[in-house]
Amino acid sequence: MRTIYLKNNSDYPYSFPYFYKVIETLEGSEVLTVTEEKIEREVEDDFFSSVSFIKETLCKETGCEEITREKFDAFFVQTVSKINRLTAA
Repeated sequence: MRTIYLKNNSDYPYSFPYFYKVIETLEGSEVLTVTEEKIEREVEDDFFSSVSFIKETLCKETGCEEITREKFDAFFVQTVSKINRLTAA
């Protein structure tokens, strides 16, 4: 099973960071998309198609870079903390 972590290059004005975790499963792949305010999970048919779609379509304008699990996890924790603060109010 493979896992890849990607981040869009958000150096452009009005561009927000998007972090992606693509996990290969027996049925295909799972994709987590994490922004500063939300987390989305999708089930897809193919691991390589999922990675290609992110790199060639979602990150077409800004480009993507492969990142470490630690960098992804740190951003994920920040997002969860923010969501928890908003829902606790």
